[in-house]
Formats: sequence, structure tokens, C-alpha cells
Amino acid sequence: MKKLKINIDKKVPEYIKSDELRLNQVLSNIVSNAIKFTEKGYISIGLKKKVINKVEFLRFEVSDTGVGMSQDFLKTMFDKFTQEEEVYTKKQMGTGLGLSIVKKIVGKMKGKINVISNKGMGSIFSIYLPFKYGEKKEEKDYRKHYKLKTTKKALLVEDNEINQIVAINLLEKIGFDIDVVSNGKEAIEYHNENNYDIIFMDIQMPVMDGLEATNIIRQKDIKIPIVAMSASVFKEDIAECKINGMNDHIPKPLEQEVILEKINKYFDLELDVETLSDTYKEKTQNNLKTIDLEKMLEQYKKKEDLIDLYEGFYNDYIEKKNNIIEIYEKENNKELLGYLHKVKGLTGNLRIMGLYSLIVEMEKEVIEGKDIGYKINEYLILFEEVLNEIKLNILTIDKKVEKEDINYKDLLKEIKRKIENFECMDLKQLITIDEKCKKNLKELYLKGDYEKLLKEIDLII
Repeated sequence: MKKLKINIDKKVPEYIKSDELRLNQVLSNIVSNAIKFTEKGYISIGLKKKVINKVEFLRFEVSDTGVGMSQDFLKTMFDKFTQEEEVYTKKQMGTGLGLSIVKKIVGKMKGKINVISNKGMGSIFSIYLPFKYGEKKEEKDYRKHYKLKTTKKALLVEDNEINQIVAINLLEKIGFDIDVVSNGKEAIEYHNENNYDIIFMDIQMPVMDGLEATNIIRQKDIKIPIVAMSASVFKEDIAECKINGMNDHIPKPLEQEVILEKINKYFDLELDVETLSDTYKEKTQNNLKTIDLEKMLEQYKKKEDLIDLYEGFYNDYIEKKNNIIEIYEKENNKELLGYLHKVKGLTGNLRIMGLYSLIVEMEKEVIEGKDIGYKINEYLILFEEVLNEIKLNILTIDKKVEKEDINYKDLLKEIKRKIENFECMDLKQLITIDEKCKKNLKELYLKGDYEKLLKEIDLII
């Protein structure tokens, strides 16, 4: 049993100016090591203001009653990849950034780090960092509609198509110009070739996950804000994001208010005077039991986009909803958690809150090692209700949208040129062509089958 103690001196200013990312990386690493190597006793985090040679410093002190370190090890502990070789469990192995990188970051912040430790008697890490006084930011009511004062270039890293559409809609409404990739490897390539103002990064993705991608990007770029967008919302998940170099975490289901609150740390916002159509909002609210459509309408300017989103979910899961039975019977918790995580993200982003809440409960019980067999029937019944509601109350809404008169051949030529020159692609252009020509160009693009994609474009032209 171990306890966490926190002590902040009254002389510490309430607001300071500092490098938030680097400070988070340093403290998260030191504190996580203290927790990892302390089986019983306590971990204490203290903060005081100190004046050394007329320069004001903040002194962060992290102490523990853990295994401690030998005097010989202390001499080399800041060397790269050094860890004292004793009997450590798997749980204790690994030290986040590594103490050598921690020391380097502290040095870049013009600070110092000291360590006192004895074998079997715990450790005390003291970190001295200079600072400037800050002031409280003006608080905004994010329930109102805000947008960026100037357009910013953003990279969205997300492997799920529906989640891509939801995020693109919200971010474009706020004022971002979006590029989209579907895994961490592509994110690194796009970051290296473009100048982005911010990266929104999913965590669990094929090829390369968001944590690994962030670590690699941070080796070259310490300044760009990288914000997690993930359905992994446990405290340890959020802490892991920050340890690996992410600035912040936005939970799924995505909420416009939360996104605005987070991005206001990096960009200036102004009030968006555009409002929703009260007539359409009044017509559709209170008709649905399992879906918070009113909330979705606040986030979508075009109702046809919203209907298409639910139609995609309906077509995809009319059969897939029963996959959980087969996965459950395999008794493979990793695969089961992967399935639940994916559906949780989708249902949350589509504001299917009853089903979302049930999946959150099921996911928690699987993590705790409990059997969720008794909940699967409830899951299938609720899923069936959701699909029926989408079919009867959403897919029947008349879109009544007059399509713009687009020169499709010119658009196809532009898409072809971008592919041949390896330029960033606007997925909305591909979706437009797919709807007009009944093709699957977007799917070929996301799979990376550019040769077949170019052939399809040539056939259409």
C-alpha cells in the first residue's frame, strides 16, 4: 500500500509562464518512476519558490520510500539507457523518457536536477527551474460558438472513417484547414513535409500507434502542439500521453466545447456569430430515445452530412453488431477490448449515449478481469434499438440539398495531379467524386493503392 502526498508552498505564484510540454514530460517521468519503484510507503510531491543569486526558481521535489539506488549507480544514472540491474519485476521495468533525456530537457529549460538516494531507503529528486510570472487567462463560455481568429493548418491522425468525418466537421467549423492520415507512420511523413500549427492524434492505430509517432516527432520538433483524441480516458492513459510528449488529451466522444477549451491554450478565439436553424432544430429534437441528435445538430451545419454519417454506421453495423459473440467466445480479452474500444469511439462520436455508456461499463469489467457474458444480450438488444431508430427516424429525413454544379473532370484532374506529386489530399474531394460516379476512390486512397486509384480516375475522365 502506498500513498501520494502533495505540498505546495503558499509563496508559489498561482500563474506562471513556462514550457508546459517540457515541464509535463519531466514531472510525469520522475513521478511515474517514483510510483513504479515504491511498493509501500509514500510518494511526496512538493513545490516551493526559491531565490538563488537573485534569480527566482521553482523547486519541484519528488521523494519516495521505494527501493532507492546505490552510490555507484548514482554516478551513471543520467547516462543513456542506464538502469540499475537488480531484481525488478516487469511492472518496474521501463522509465518513460529515461533520466538522461530528463536531464537534457531540464538543461534546455536552464534548470538543474539533483538526486539524493540510498539503497533500500528511497530517493529524493530536486528540480530547479527558472520561471516568469503569468496572469489568469480570460475565461470563455465555450457553450457559445467560438472559432479561430485566423485559419490554422492541422493534421488529423485517425484510422476510423466515421471518426475522421466527425472530427473534420468539428475542426473545420472551428476554422482549421485539415489534412487527414490514418496511422502514425503517415503522420511522421506528413509532419516532415508540411508546416502544421497543431496535430490531433489518435492513440490506437494500425501500422504505428499515436504514442510511438509522437515520440519520433518530438525528436525533431518540441514546439508543435500534439493533442490526443482518444476513447482511452482512464487517468493512466492520459498520463501516458503526456509522458510520451503529447500536450493535451481530448476524450471521445468529441465535444465542441472541450475542443475549444483545449485549443484556446495555443490559439486566439473569437465569437462566431453564426447560429443554428431554430426551425430544423425544433423539428428534430425530442423524437429520438437512444441518440442525442440535438447535440449533433449543434455541431453540423449541413444536415445531409449528418444523415450520411448515420447511414454509414447503419450499413456497417447491421451485420457487424453480432461480431461480439464470436470474439467473446474466443476468450481473448485483448481482441475483445479492441472491439469494444472501436465501437465505443464510434457510438460516442455519434452521440448514441445509451449504447456508449453500456460499452464503457463492459470495457471496465473486462479490464478488471470480470466476465461480461451476462451483458452481451443487453448489448445486442440495445444495438438493435439504435439501428432501428436510425433507419426509421434519421435515414427517412429528406436531405433536400441542391448539389453544387461542379466540374467533375477538372476536379479529377486536380486529384490526379496531387497524387502524382505526393501532395496532401482533401478527402472531401474524393467523397464528392464517389457520390457522383458510384466509385470507391476514397477507400483506394486510404489503403495506399495509388496505382489502381490513378487507373480508376483515368477511366472516369
